[in-house]
Amino acid sequence: MRNSYRHTVPLLMLGLWAAVGPAPVRAQALHTYTIASSHIYVAGISSGATMAMQLHVAYSHVFKGAALYAGQPYSCAQGSSVINLSTCSQNIPPVDVELLEKTTSAYAAQGQIDSPSNLEDQPVYLWSGRLDTVVVQGVTNVVEAYYKHFGATVFHYDNQFPAEHGWESPYGPLACGLLFTPFLIHCEQHHSPYDSQEVWLSKWFGSLTPKNTGPLQGSMYVFDQNGYAPGGVAAQVGMDRYGYLFVPQGCASGAACGLIVALHGCLQDVGHIGLQFIMNAGLNQWADTNNIIIVYPQTASLITNPTAGCWDIWGYLPEEDRQYATQSGPQMQTLFNIVKRVGGDTIL
Repeated sequence: MRNSYRHTVPLLMLGLWAAVGPAPVRAQALHTYTIASSHIYVAGISSGATMAMQLHVAYSHVFKGAALYAGQPYSCAQGSSVINLSTCSQNIPPVDVELLEKTTSAYAAQGQIDSPSNLEDQPVYLWSGRLDTVVVQGVTNVVEAYYKHFGATVFHYDNQFPAEHGWESPYGPLACGLLFTPFLIHCEQHHSPYDSQEVWLSKWFGSLTPKNTGPLQGSMYVFDQNGYAPGGVAAQVGMDRYGYLFVPQGCASGAACGLIVALHGCLQDVGHIGLQFIMNAGLNQWADTNNIIIVYPQTASLITNPTAGCWDIWGYLPEEDRQYATQSGPQMQTLFNIVKRVGGDTIL
Protein backbone atom coordinates (compact mmCIF):
# COMPACT_ATOMS: atom_id res chain seq x y z
CA MET A 1 0.00 0.00 0.00
CA ARG A 2 1.16 3.52 -0.73
CA ASN A 3 1.72 5.11 2.65
CA SER A 4 4.80 7.24 2.09
CA TYR A 5 3.89 10.90 1.64
CA ARG A 6 3.98 14.38 3.09
CA HIS A 7 1.07 16.61 3.92
CA THR A 8 0.80 19.67 6.13
CA VAL A 9 -2.55 20.53 7.69
CA PRO A 10 -3.58 24.14 6.86
CA LEU A 11 -2.74 26.68 9.56
CA LEU A 12 -6.42 27.45 10.11
CA MET A 13 -7.02 23.82 11.04
CA LEU A 14 -4.03 23.83 13.34
CA GLY A 15 -5.49 26.81 15.15
CA LEU A 16 -8.81 25.02 15.59
CA TRP A 17 -7.09 21.97 16.99
CA ALA A 18 -4.99 23.93 19.45
CA ALA A 19 -8.02 24.52 21.67
CA VAL A 20 -8.22 20.88 22.73
CA GLY A 21 -4.90 19.20 22.13
CA PRO A 22 -1.77 18.80 20.09
CA ALA A 23 -1.79 19.86 16.45
CA PRO A 24 -1.76 17.11 13.83
CA VAL A 25 1.71 16.32 12.56
CA ARG A 26 2.72 15.79 8.94
CA ALA A 27 0.92 12.90 7.31
CA GLN A 28 2.51 9.55 7.91
CA ALA A 29 1.92 5.87 7.31
CA LEU A 30 -0.78 4.10 9.25
CA HIS A 31 0.70 1.75 11.82
CA THR A 32 -0.76 -1.48 13.15
CA TYR A 33 -1.55 -1.41 16.86
CA THR A 34 -2.48 -4.00 19.46
CA ILE A 35 -6.25 -3.92 19.15
CA ALA A 36 -8.55 -6.04 21.29
CA SER A 37 -10.79 -7.79 18.77
CA SER A 38 -13.69 -7.70 21.24
CA HIS A 39 -13.56 -3.90 21.40
CA ILE A 40 -13.89 -2.68 17.82
CA TYR A 41 -16.86 -0.38 17.26
CA VAL A 42 -18.28 2.14 14.82
CA ALA A 43 -20.12 5.42 15.39
CA GLY A 44 -21.57 8.12 13.17
CA ILE A 45 -24.00 10.97 12.61
CA SER A 46 -26.60 11.30 9.83
CA SER A 47 -25.14 9.85 6.60
CA GLY A 48 -22.20 8.80 8.79
CA ALA A 49 -24.58 6.95 11.10
CA THR A 50 -26.14 5.19 8.14
CA MET A 51 -22.69 4.28 6.81
CA ALA A 52 -21.75 3.13 10.32
CA MET A 53 -24.76 0.82 10.34
CA GLN A 54 -23.77 -0.46 6.89
CA LEU A 55 -20.31 -1.30 8.23
CA HIS A 56 -21.72 -2.86 11.39
CA VAL A 57 -24.12 -5.11 9.51
CA ALA A 58 -21.82 -5.99 6.60
CA TYR A 59 -18.80 -6.71 8.82
CA SER A 60 -20.59 -7.90 11.96
CA HIS A 61 -17.81 -10.38 12.71
CA VAL A 62 -15.45 -7.41 13.20
CA PHE A 63 -17.56 -4.58 14.65
CA LYS A 64 -18.97 -5.47 18.06
CA GLY A 65 -21.43 -2.58 18.41
CA ALA A 66 -22.51 0.80 17.07
CA ALA A 67 -23.46 4.30 18.25
CA LEU A 68 -25.79 5.95 15.73
CA TYR A 69 -26.95 9.57 15.82
CA ALA A 70 -29.94 10.30 13.60
CA GLY A 71 -29.22 7.58 11.08
CA GLN A 72 -31.25 5.52 8.62
CA PRO A 73 -31.86 1.75 8.66
CA TYR A 74 -29.59 -0.63 6.77
CA SER A 75 -29.97 -0.48 2.97
CA CYS A 76 -33.01 1.76 3.38
CA ALA A 77 -32.57 3.72 0.14
CA GLN A 78 -32.46 0.56 -2.01
CA GLY A 79 -30.25 2.38 -4.51
CA SER A 80 -32.55 5.41 -4.92
CA SER A 81 -31.73 9.02 -4.04
CA VAL A 82 -35.46 9.78 -4.07
CA ILE A 83 -36.20 7.09 -1.48
CA ASN A 84 -33.23 8.32 0.53
CA LEU A 85 -34.71 11.83 0.82
CA SER A 86 -38.31 10.75 1.35
CA THR A 87 -38.90 7.42 3.06
CA CYS A 88 -35.44 7.15 4.65
CA SER A 89 -35.37 10.74 5.91
CA GLN A 90 -39.00 11.80 6.42
CA ASN A 91 -40.64 8.37 6.79
CA ILE A 92 -43.01 9.26 3.91
CA PRO A 93 -44.13 6.71 2.89
CA PRO A 94 -43.11 4.74 5.99
CA VAL A 95 -39.99 2.58 5.95
CA ASP A 96 -40.77 -1.07 5.24
CA VAL A 97 -38.62 -2.71 7.89
CA GLU A 98 -39.61 -6.23 6.80
CA LEU A 99 -38.24 -5.51 3.32
CA LEU A 100 -34.92 -4.37 4.81
CA GLU A 101 -34.74 -7.45 7.01
CA LYS A 102 -35.33 -9.66 3.96
CA THR A 103 -32.72 -7.72 1.99
CA THR A 104 -30.22 -8.28 4.78
CA SER A 105 -30.89 -12.01 4.90
CA ALA A 106 -30.62 -12.24 1.10
CA TYR A 107 -27.27 -10.42 1.08
CA ALA A 108 -25.99 -12.75 3.79
CA ALA A 109 -27.16 -15.84 1.89
CA GLN A 110 -25.29 -14.56 -1.18
CA GLY A 111 -22.11 -14.02 0.84
CA GLN A 112 -22.18 -10.26 0.29
CA ILE A 113 -22.28 -9.47 4.02
CA ASP A 114 -21.55 -11.37 7.23
CA SER A 115 -24.26 -13.44 8.84
CA PRO A 116 -26.66 -11.21 10.79
CA SER A 117 -26.52 -13.83 13.54
CA ASN A 118 -23.31 -12.05 14.62
CA LEU A 119 -25.45 -9.10 15.69
CA GLU A 120 -27.09 -11.05 18.48
CA ASP A 121 -26.48 -9.37 21.86
CA GLN A 122 -24.21 -6.71 20.35
CA PRO A 123 -24.67 -3.34 22.12
CA VAL A 124 -26.22 -0.51 20.10
CA TYR A 125 -26.76 3.11 21.18
CA LEU A 126 -29.25 5.32 19.32
CA TRP A 127 -29.83 9.08 19.34
CA SER A 128 -32.74 10.93 17.78
CA GLY A 129 -33.86 14.43 18.74
CA ARG A 130 -37.58 15.09 19.13
CA LEU A 131 -37.20 18.16 16.89
CA ASP A 132 -35.12 16.51 14.16
CA THR A 133 -36.43 17.68 10.79
CA VAL A 134 -33.71 16.07 8.65
CA VAL A 135 -34.06 12.44 9.72
CA VAL A 136 -37.30 12.28 11.67
CA GLN A 137 -37.57 10.16 14.78
CA GLY A 138 -39.87 7.67 13.10
CA VAL A 139 -36.96 6.61 10.88
CA THR A 140 -34.64 6.00 13.84
CA ASN A 141 -37.42 4.00 15.48
CA VAL A 142 -37.13 1.64 12.52
CA VAL A 143 -33.38 1.33 13.15
CA GLU A 144 -34.28 0.16 16.67
CA ALA A 145 -36.83 -2.35 15.34
CA TYR A 146 -34.35 -3.68 12.76
CA TYR A 147 -31.63 -4.31 15.34
CA LYS A 148 -34.06 -5.97 17.72
CA HIS A 149 -35.22 -8.27 14.92
CA PHE A 150 -31.66 -9.59 14.56
CA GLY A 151 -31.13 -9.88 18.30
CA ALA A 152 -28.88 -6.88 18.92
CA THR A 153 -29.30 -5.08 22.25
CA VAL A 154 -30.39 -1.46 21.90
CA PHE A 155 -29.23 -0.69 25.42
CA HIS A 156 -29.97 3.04 25.32
CA TYR A 157 -32.10 5.13 22.97
CA ASP A 158 -31.88 8.88 23.63
CA ASN A 159 -35.09 10.13 22.04
CA GLN A 160 -36.46 12.64 24.56
CA PHE A 161 -34.17 15.63 24.07
CA PRO A 162 -35.62 18.72 22.30
CA ALA A 163 -32.82 18.39 19.77
CA GLU A 164 -32.51 19.15 16.09
CA HIS A 165 -30.36 17.15 13.69
CA GLY A 166 -26.79 16.84 14.94
CA TRP A 167 -24.14 14.97 16.89
CA GLU A 168 -24.63 15.64 20.60
CA SER A 169 -21.46 16.44 22.56
CA PRO A 170 -20.62 18.63 25.56
CA TYR A 171 -18.16 20.34 23.20
CA GLY A 172 -20.76 21.12 20.54
CA PRO A 173 -20.92 24.84 19.76
CA LEU A 174 -24.67 24.84 19.02
CA ALA A 175 -27.62 24.77 21.39
CA CYS A 176 -29.61 21.54 21.44
CA GLY A 177 -32.48 22.77 19.25
CA LEU A 178 -30.45 24.48 16.51
CA LEU A 179 -30.00 23.22 12.95
CA PHE A 180 -26.89 24.83 11.54
CA THR A 181 -23.32 24.07 10.57
CA PRO A 182 -21.24 22.38 11.99
CA PHE A 183 -24.19 20.23 13.24
CA LEU A 184 -22.53 19.67 16.62
CA ILE A 185 -25.02 20.31 19.42
CA HIS A 186 -24.85 20.34 23.20
CA CYS A 187 -27.86 19.37 25.29
CA GLU A 188 -28.66 19.41 28.99
CA GLN A 189 -30.12 16.86 31.36
CA HIS A 190 -31.27 17.95 34.82
CA HIS A 191 -29.78 21.40 34.11
CA SER A 192 -26.30 19.95 33.55
CA PRO A 193 -24.37 19.35 30.30
CA TYR A 194 -25.15 15.95 28.82
CA ASP A 195 -22.35 13.68 27.63
CA SER A 196 -23.85 11.10 25.31
CA GLN A 197 -20.40 9.68 24.52
CA GLU A 198 -19.97 8.64 28.15
CA VAL A 199 -23.22 6.66 27.93
CA TRP A 200 -22.10 4.35 25.15
CA LEU A 201 -18.39 4.29 25.87
CA SER A 202 -19.06 3.09 29.42
CA LYS A 203 -21.31 0.35 28.04
CA TRP A 204 -18.67 -0.77 25.57
CA PHE A 205 -15.58 -0.45 27.76
CA GLY A 206 -16.95 -0.74 31.29
CA SER A 207 -15.93 1.61 34.09
CA LEU A 208 -14.09 4.51 32.46
CA THR A 209 -11.14 6.49 33.73
CA PRO A 210 -12.26 10.15 33.91
CA LYS A 211 -11.72 11.91 30.62
CA ASN A 212 -8.87 14.31 30.00
CA THR A 213 -10.23 17.84 30.40
CA GLY A 214 -6.85 19.46 29.73
CA PRO A 215 -4.31 19.20 26.90
CA LEU A 216 -4.47 15.76 25.33
CA GLN A 217 -1.45 13.51 25.78
CA GLY A 218 -2.10 11.38 22.72
CA SER A 219 -1.25 12.25 19.13
CA MET A 220 -3.35 13.10 16.09
CA TYR A 221 -2.03 11.75 12.81
CA VAL A 222 -2.96 12.48 9.22
CA PHE A 223 -2.87 9.47 6.89
CA ASP A 224 -3.34 8.92 3.18
CA GLN A 225 -6.59 7.14 2.34
CA ASN A 226 -5.53 6.45 -1.25
CA GLY A 227 -3.68 3.28 -0.37
CA TYR A 228 -6.84 1.71 1.04
CA ALA A 229 -9.29 2.60 -1.73
CA PRO A 230 -10.03 0.25 -4.63
CA GLY A 231 -7.83 1.40 -7.51
CA GLY A 232 -5.64 3.43 -5.14
CA VAL A 233 -7.50 6.73 -5.63
CA ALA A 234 -9.82 7.74 -2.79
CA ALA A 235 -11.31 10.61 -4.80
CA GLN A 236 -12.78 8.15 -7.30
CA VAL A 237 -14.93 6.63 -4.55
CA GLY A 238 -16.04 9.94 -3.03
CA MET A 239 -13.42 10.09 -0.28
CA ASP A 240 -10.79 12.69 0.55
CA ARG A 241 -7.13 11.85 0.16
CA TYR A 242 -6.51 12.30 3.89
CA GLY A 243 -8.04 10.82 7.02
CA TYR A 244 -7.23 11.35 10.70
CA LEU A 245 -6.25 9.05 13.55
CA PHE A 246 -6.07 9.78 17.28
CA VAL A 247 -3.68 7.51 19.19
CA PRO A 248 -3.31 7.66 23.00
CA GLN A 249 0.19 7.33 24.42
CA GLY A 250 -0.50 3.88 25.85
CA CYS A 251 -1.61 2.54 22.48
CA ALA A 252 1.48 3.95 20.81
CA SER A 253 3.57 2.12 23.42
CA GLY A 254 1.99 -1.26 22.69
CA ALA A 255 -0.89 -1.50 25.16
CA ALA A 256 -3.97 -3.44 24.11
CA CYS A 257 -6.50 -0.84 22.96
CA GLY A 258 -10.02 -0.44 21.71
CA LEU A 259 -10.81 0.96 18.27
CA ILE A 260 -13.66 3.19 17.13
CA VAL A 261 -14.35 4.32 13.57
CA ALA A 262 -16.10 7.72 13.86
CA LEU A 263 -17.94 8.88 10.74
CA HIS A 264 -18.96 12.50 10.21
CA GLY A 265 -22.20 13.43 8.47
CA CYS A 266 -22.95 15.40 5.32
CA LEU A 267 -21.35 18.87 5.38
CA GLN A 268 -19.15 17.78 8.30
CA ASP A 269 -16.06 16.64 6.45
CA VAL A 270 -12.78 18.54 6.79
CA GLY A 271 -13.43 20.24 3.47
CA HIS A 272 -16.57 21.88 4.89
CA ILE A 273 -15.87 22.48 8.59
CA GLY A 274 -12.17 21.88 9.10
CA LEU A 275 -11.38 19.82 12.19
CA GLN A 276 -14.50 20.77 14.12
CA PHE A 277 -16.05 17.29 14.12
CA ILE A 278 -12.71 15.67 14.92
CA MET A 279 -11.98 17.97 17.84
CA ASN A 280 -15.50 18.54 19.21
CA ALA A 281 -17.09 15.09 18.90
CA GLY A 282 -16.19 14.41 22.54
CA LEU A 283 -14.29 11.20 21.77
CA ASN A 284 -10.61 12.13 22.02
CA GLN A 285 -10.94 13.28 25.63
CA TRP A 286 -12.27 9.87 26.72
CA ALA A 287 -9.99 7.97 24.36
CA ASP A 288 -6.90 9.71 25.74
CA THR A 289 -7.34 8.24 29.24
CA ASN A 290 -8.91 4.90 28.30
CA ASN A 291 -6.62 3.55 25.56
CA ILE A 292 -9.05 3.87 22.67
CA ILE A 293 -7.85 4.65 19.15
CA ILE A 294 -10.24 6.79 17.07
CA VAL A 295 -10.21 6.73 13.27
CA TYR A 296 -11.82 9.71 11.50
CA PRO A 297 -12.13 8.81 7.79
CA GLN A 298 -13.11 11.62 5.44
CA THR A 299 -15.34 12.00 2.42
CA ALA A 300 -14.97 14.52 -0.40
CA SER A 301 -17.41 15.95 -2.91
CA LEU A 302 -17.91 14.00 -6.12
CA ILE A 303 -19.73 14.83 -9.33
CA THR A 304 -22.64 12.57 -8.26
CA ASN A 305 -22.48 13.95 -4.70
CA PRO A 306 -21.30 17.44 -5.63
CA THR A 307 -21.60 19.64 -2.55
CA ALA A 308 -22.48 17.80 0.64
CA GLY A 309 -19.66 15.31 1.13
CA CYS A 310 -22.15 12.64 2.23
CA TRP A 311 -21.22 9.00 2.64
CA ASP A 312 -22.59 6.69 -0.03
CA ILE A 313 -25.82 5.51 1.55
CA TRP A 314 -27.96 5.41 -1.58
CA GLY A 315 -25.61 4.30 -4.35
CA TYR A 316 -24.25 7.53 -5.82
CA LEU A 317 -21.23 5.78 -7.32
CA PRO A 318 -22.47 4.55 -10.72
CA GLU A 319 -20.21 1.49 -10.86
CA GLU A 320 -21.60 0.26 -7.54
CA ASP A 321 -25.15 -0.35 -8.76
CA ARG A 322 -26.86 -1.46 -5.54
CA GLN A 323 -23.80 -2.93 -3.83
CA TYR A 324 -23.01 0.21 -1.82
CA ALA A 325 -24.25 -1.39 1.44
CA THR A 326 -22.36 -4.67 0.99
CA GLN A 327 -18.73 -5.67 1.31
CA SER A 328 -18.41 -4.95 -2.43
CA GLY A 329 -19.11 -1.23 -2.01
CA PRO A 330 -15.95 0.82 -2.73
CA GLN A 331 -16.35 3.04 0.34
CA MET A 332 -17.10 -0.02 2.46
CA GLN A 333 -13.94 -1.69 1.18
CA THR A 334 -11.89 1.44 1.84
CA LEU A 335 -13.08 1.78 5.42
CA PHE A 336 -12.58 -1.90 6.14
CA ASN A 337 -9.08 -1.81 4.66
CA ILE A 338 -8.23 1.08 7.03
CA VAL A 339 -9.55 -0.90 9.99
CA LYS A 340 -7.55 -3.96 8.91
CA ARG A 341 -4.40 -1.90 8.75
CA VAL A 342 -4.89 -0.38 12.20
CA GLY A 343 -6.02 -3.64 13.83
CA GLY A 344 -3.90 -6.14 11.95
CA ASP A 345 -4.67 -9.86 11.87
CA THR A 346 -6.35 -9.77 15.28
CA ILE A 347 -9.56 -8.42 13.77
CA LEU A 348 -10.03 -11.15 11.18
